[in-house]
Amino acid sequence: MVHRVVTVLSPGVNAFDLAVACEVFGLRRPELGVEWYDHRLAGVVRPVVVNGGFTLDPPFGLEAIEDADTVLVPACPHVPPTTMVEALRAAYERGARMVSFCGGAFALAMAGILDGRRATTHWMDIDDLARRFPKVRVETDVLYVDEDQVLTSEGLRRARLRTESTG
Repeated sequence: MVHRVVTVLSPGVNAFDLAVACEVFGLRRPELGVEWYDHRLAGVVRPVVVNGGFTLDPPFGLEAIEDADTVLVPACPHVPPTTMVEALRAAYERGARMVSFCGGAFALAMAGILDGRRATTHWMDIDDLARRFPKVRVETDVLYVDEDQVLTSEGLRRARLRTESTG
């Protein structure tokens, strides 16, 4: 059985994060000789206006999350729609792996998924995440946090700045 990955797209989703999800999970890899992922794009609404001004009409709605093995939440506005928060919570409760890119951590936090866990987000949003969600143990100097069923990632800029500063 192929592992199903669903990327949730809410209005204002970050185009770069969406592209990373599609590159990693959506491209077929026949050269590896194994089944690749079944990657689906699920819109909270359809079409979705992407940060940057273009629209995307994902082939699936939030119902796609119901049988996802992994749910990806790209960076999106820090107050996601209630329907998205509820769908994320339901997926988590049934055992789906939850992954956020940068500001997608806010949606996981709103769903209560990060309560009591270590997590991170984009370096510019670290303080806001910690202030708004005091039950989350926010890590400030890491690129990602792997908490078994829940993974959060920071962002590329800080990693690049760290690399540049270390020579």
